[in-house]
Amino acid sequence: MKLSQCAAFVAVAETESFTRAGLRLGISQSAVSHAVAALEKELGVTLMSRERGGVVLTTEGRRALQHAQGRGPPRRTGGRTGSRGAGR
Repeated sequence: MKLSQCAAFVAVAETESFTRAGLRLGISQSAVSHAVAALEKELGVTLMSRERGGVVLTTEGRRALQHAQGRGPPRRTGGRTGSRGAGR
């Protein structure tokens, strides 16, 4: 997963438009579309529904957006909490 793919996804989600996302990022609409499609392929999920009136996030897309914006649930780190051995 590339940072540019995540940035394209977040921009599309926030602007609800591939064209406006491209303008925000300074890249073409086509480049935005390819970046989001590659991200979806890599993740194996559909992040958004492309409709005539704009873009609508899927359930997976809403989760991914929260995670990308740092608002998702805390990630598990193998069951450990705190630092092992600190102060011992």
